[in-house]
Amino acid sequence: MTEHSPVTPIAAPTLTDWDVQRGEHDRLNAELRPTNKAVVFDALTAAGLTIVTVRFDGYGDSGQIEDIEAKAGAEVVALQPGNVEIAAAVWGHAEPERTVRSVRDADRAACLRFSRGNPRRLGKQRRRLWRLHL
Repeated sequence: MTEHSPVTPIAAPTLTDWDVQRGEHDRLNAELRPTNKAVVFDALTAAGLTIVTVRFDGYGDSGQIEDIEAKAGAEVVALQPGNVEIAAAVWGHAEPERTVRSVRDADRAACLRFSRGNPRRLGKQRRRLWRLHL
């Protein structure tokens, strides 16, 4: 004969203030990402670029972008000077912070945030190559 013992239901965990703030921060960043991506890609396309290749070296929480190569068709060209406005969530604030960055710096951010691979999540992989086809 099987004996059944009553199961005491476990209360659902409650969200802490930190959890709520983290959710809002992540939601705002996700909301801003498509606009930021469009701003960066529009600037690169307006410069006549067709491919931007970014080389990253590092893993875990460390590393750096080693090189950015821009192409217009098959020809390697310099990234044109210019600025774009990027918006980012600021912890604890409902409104994003807007900063003006050079196209080169915005391009770095594009690879780190907009591409599918996030180098901070690559584990032991040391080198990463992104090709943005515009």
